[in-house]
This record gives sequence, C-alpha cells and structure tokens, in this order.
Amino acid sequence: WAFPLACYARTHNMYFHATPEEPNQGGVWLAALREDGYVALEAESQGEFWTQPASFTGTRLLLNCWGMKGARVTVEFSDLYGKPLPGFALADCDGLAGDHLWSPVTWRGAGDLSSLRGQLLRVRFQLHRMRLHGFRFA
Repeated sequence: WAFPLACYARTHNMYFHATPEEPNQGGVWLAALREDGYVALEAESQGEFWTQPASFTGTRLLLNCWGMKGARVTVEFSDLYGKPLPGFALADCDGLAGDHLWSPVTWRGAGDLSSLRGQLLRVRFQLHRMRLHGFRFA
C-alpha cells in the first residue's frame, strides 16, 4: 500500500486539499498494488508470446493475471521448433478468464505437468484483453 499526497497550494504551512467543490486542490489517496503486479505484459485486444527454450522442475503452471470483460489467456507447450506437444496445445487448454492470483492452468481438466518436467521446451501464451503479471512452476 502507498499513500500518495498531492497538494494544489501551500501557504504558511497550510495545505489545501481536494473537496467535492474544489477537486483540483489535491488530496491524499490510497494506492494498492496487487501481489507481484507492478509490471505486466498486456494485450489490449489480442496478442501472444513465446518463451525461450527452457526446462522446469515443478508439476503445475501458475498464472498471475487480470483481464477485462471477455478476457482470456491460454497456454501451449511445444518442442524447440514450435510443434505443440500432444495434450498441451492451445486447443486443449481450458484457459483462465478474469482475475487470478497464482491460479493453475489446466488442459482438458488436468494440470499435472510431471510428464514434461526436465524437458527442454517452449511455452506459448495467447492473450485476449488480458494482463499477464507473471507465471511460475510449482
């Protein structure tokens, strides 16, 4: 949390704060940032990105994301050449919509990634009206 202060004028140690009648005089506000939400990759309409080839040690993929009305994010695992792995294509992904703080991604109802652990692969994210703040394997 942060408490930003904005003052319109100061005279002899007196601050003039905003009121409904004088909204431009400044004020004190409460600013709250979501957990791990300071930076995001955002698709205002639609977009996608790929990770560099990497391996992971977890068994689930967790996303921290926020979306507008009608938002959606889907995830695909592929080999080094971009060929989707069976069962982990974009079409298989159940996707996430709305606001999620470290929620698991599933493919046809299953989220266990044990069979992919330790393999060198790429992850493709497809975003529709969504902000992706982070992803991690757990």
